[in-house]
Amino acid sequence: MTPEESALLSLFGSQYYWQISALICTCTFYGIYILAAFIAFYLLIRKGLTGRARKVLFSCLAFVFIMNTWNFVNKCAANLIDIKVALIQDNNGDLAEQLANASGALLHPWLYMINWPGTFNLLISDGIVAWRAWVIWQENIWVKLCLVTVVLANIVVNIVECAFDNEALSSFWDTSRWDSAAAWISFGLNLLATLFIALKAWQHHQAMKALMLDGRRTTAENVLLFFIESGTAYCALQLVYVIFLAITISTTAMTPNVIARELLIEFFTAASALYPVAIVIMVNLDWSPLDQTMLLYESSNTGPTEKTFSSLQFAHDCDTNATGQTNVEAHLKVIQSREEVSKIV
Repeated sequence: MTPEESALLSLFGSQYYWQISALICTCTFYGIYILAAFIAFYLLIRKGLTGRARKVLFSCLAFVFIMNTWNFVNKCAANLIDIKVALIQDNNGDLAEQLANASGALLHPWLYMINWPGTFNLLISDGIVAWRAWVIWQENIWVKLCLVTVVLANIVVNIVECAFDNEALSSFWDTSRWDSAAAWISFGLNLLATLFIALKAWQHHQAMKALMLDGRRTTAENVLLFFIESGTAYCALQLVYVIFLAITISTTAMTPNVIARELLIEFFTAASALYPVAIVIMVNLDWSPLDQTMLLYESSNTGPTEKTFSSLQFAHDCDTNATGQTNVEAHLKVIQSREEVSKIV
């Protein structure tokens, strides 16, 4: 073996070592996803697929399952073909040509497909985050318009990024400016939706204080805090990824930053697939704050009246008597509203 072939083999071994490390992450996260997906399917089917909303949700869940399985099979097959063409198939003893053939075998069709399933899952995950904010802010047209604009921009940029990568990139380690743009706009959408949810949670907390309840948090507040905390953690992880992507945008060699970026991609792929599953599990186990409505009973000079409020929207005005004193008896009663659930499930 010549020194040049020894150097090529060492470089290939180093690259393949980190590819296998990323593949181990893929397999681990896929195993976790399979367990969570079957739980979500069971819960969804057990309660029945009646109603358009549940059928749409089931279809989205099935689509995510197909995309995540496609991603798993694609990455496993790409690594197997890589090692087979590079080291098992003999090409008249020319190691450089064998390694070049391995890269060509990956391009058709595995490398061309590798971006699409992860992108589709990311779009669904981002859409669900925006949808949660949309439902909470049903009465605010400006919030809804802002969310729709960013969601549409996110879809366009991510699809263009995948199409461009199919034409321009030649290896697992390459990136483009479209990758950076897609990552930044996805980060912006998640951050914006999380901020909207946080603002509504604060308004809800202030409304509960105005009703003179004790200082304990309601179930709605606890779950909203969970959404805010998980959204903040996801945004922080996504921010780390976009920073690494910006640092390595023009790097073609395999550096520690590039390796870290590729491992982060595996985390994001898993997170984008697990998020819709987590939403289904939370809603069907009655953990979602939007599964509840509250009734406020007011007694005034004209007699008792009943007003229905969502668990996240409360009235601030009340009737007063002739002396200007407020006479309100606030009794909160949590009821399960299946009609309300069908709107957000």
